[in-house]
Amino acid sequence: MNRKYAFYYLFITFCCLPIVLFSQDSKGGIPLSISEKIVAPDPFVVPQPDWARIREEDKGFLGSFRFAVPIVTDLTLQNAGKWHDLPNGDRLWQCRLRSNDALGLALSLDNFELPKGAKLYLFSPDGSSVQGAYDAENNPKSGRFFIGFVKGQEAILEYFEPKNVVKKANFTIKTIYHAYNQIMLGMLDFGHSVSCHININCPTASAWQTQKQGVVRILCVTQQGLGWCSGALVNNTKNDGKPYILSAYHCADGLTPDYSQWIFYFNYESPTCGSPSSEPISRTIQGCTNRAGARETDFLLLELDYRIALDVNARYLGWNRDSTTLPTSTVMIHHPQGDIKKYARDSRAATVYANAVSWSNGAVSPARSHLRVSFDEGLVEPGASGAPLFDQSGRIVGQLHGAVMTDSCHVNFALNGWFAKAWDGNGTPSTRLKDWLDPLSTGVKTLDGTSAPTTTVVTGTIKTWWGDAMPNQKIVIGNDSTTTTTSGVYTSNYVPLNTPLSIKVQRTANMSNGIDAVDMLLIRRYLLGIRTLRTEQLLAADVDISGEVDAVDILRLQRFLLGITPTLPDGMSWHFYPESTIQNPNTPVDIFEVTFNAATLNFNFIGIKTGDVDGSADPNQ
Repeated sequence: MNRKYAFYYLFITFCCLPIVLFSQDSKGGIPLSISEKIVAPDPFVVPQPDWARIREEDKGFLGSFRFAVPIVTDLTLQNAGKWHDLPNGDRLWQCRLRSNDALGLALSLDNFELPKGAKLYLFSPDGSSVQGAYDAENNPKSGRFFIGFVKGQEAILEYFEPKNVVKKANFTIKTIYHAYNQIMLGMLDFGHSVSCHININCPTASAWQTQKQGVVRILCVTQQGLGWCSGALVNNTKNDGKPYILSAYHCADGLTPDYSQWIFYFNYESPTCGSPSSEPISRTIQGCTNRAGARETDFLLLELDYRIALDVNARYLGWNRDSTTLPTSTVMIHHPQGDIKKYARDSRAATVYANAVSWSNGAVSPARSHLRVSFDEGLVEPGASGAPLFDQSGRIVGQLHGAVMTDSCHVNFALNGWFAKAWDGNGTPSTRLKDWLDPLSTGVKTLDGTSAPTTTVVTGTIKTWWGDAMPNQKIVIGNDSTTTTTSGVYTSNYVPLNTPLSIKVQRTANMSNGIDAVDMLLIRRYLLGIRTLRTEQLLAADVDISGEVDAVDILRLQRFLLGITPTLPDGMSWHFYPESTIQNPNTPVDIFEVTFNAATLNFNFIGIKTGDVDGSADPNQ
């Protein structure tokens, strides 16, 4: 006989105060206005949302998770707050915000780019709740930044700008999140999951200390509200450390997510089996891109906007997509209610759920698309959605979709989107896993995890020998290419380690750039012994790349300037040398071989304009 159950999402339940959110680690410290007792201006009172509409919405789907509502603003450093000129030439800007009767406030900032040396804080007027400091290292790629929460109906945003900054900040307070749901706030976030959970560092979970390193807590930011999910960092067949996160589709389904502001917490756990009295410190990354997802199996695959630092000790988890053999036992590692990392286990074999499932928001999962487990150790709660389900070998076989609870400490059973069914999904890259997790098209059915990706991030600068940045310069490392920024900086994210690679940096355009009679005069004076030239100038003067500067080089330049020859001998307008070897004139240029190891992360280049001995060329051309 078929039994009918009410299925509910273990959905993105919401945060209690305080929490610390940042795209990279915040620096701590005390706001200057607190230490120096600088009085903040009168508060800007934000307009109140339509509470009648919100109460109606809360009777339906939104009420199942929302604890805070967004209030759209357009406050800037120019039209709000107050500037203070400090005695040493530094400046301080403060904006005091008030949303009447709010239990807490958080902010979303647009055009967020802090200059080096600047600091930003958000704190309550009494100083009891402080977020920050944030600085230039926190600048997100998207330009959007989330800060919060601080307790109470008022918060002060403080921006410190040193006197010597080159580029001034120009961010906008675009959204203020007003926390209003006391019931939700009273039962969620750190320390508010039920007491019958098992912390991940308890003895019963000792065999799962490797897998725990890949499980993350996720703050989901949407236009409708904020909430918690869980997720897992997953490996791919390149073993290259591309930061894919597997979570639950319903964390964004029916909502309008702002993925640029989603926050991913690594190592958010108690160091012992006991629960700590204060919130543990974790490492975070802000921002991701939605790569694939499907309602049927409730999977969501995201790619983080940043590579994960090696000292995070993250684990890229393995997976099992074999649908012919079911796990003989399963384990789930998760963040219930946005709390610290927990453990649950089913010692029995998982089964395929044979029936279709109708979920509380109207979504329907087809029959045989989910794995059914019943935990005999631990349990799950809202906020665990998207948590990885592991087989007995420690590989992911699914992610948590929803559960039927017997009571607050017991799960009747839980349903998990089946990884094997999500592999091929609906037949397109945006609705299946295989394109992303098997980029080599190996066809393997299982993949082990790794904590040491076989790729690294290589970054560096490409500048002229006189120090000017060379923007929009293409560089090819192995099979991947990138271009420099306006500052002459390039970044290549997935460079193979310990592998000989061909590197190519070339420029052929605008051969005449910087070449004139002065260059010929300098070469002539050098040959006569009247003046000396630095190594970079000698390389520029060696127009025919013969290894020495002689009268032939002057002749080549003269014929080029007179239009007798249309180009210089090798057709290259610029040559590029590794900065570390620029003093060796015999160093190979433009195309050469290098092997990167874990310690080789920065690789700078010097550009030499052919024939431009006096350094007058425009690096933008």
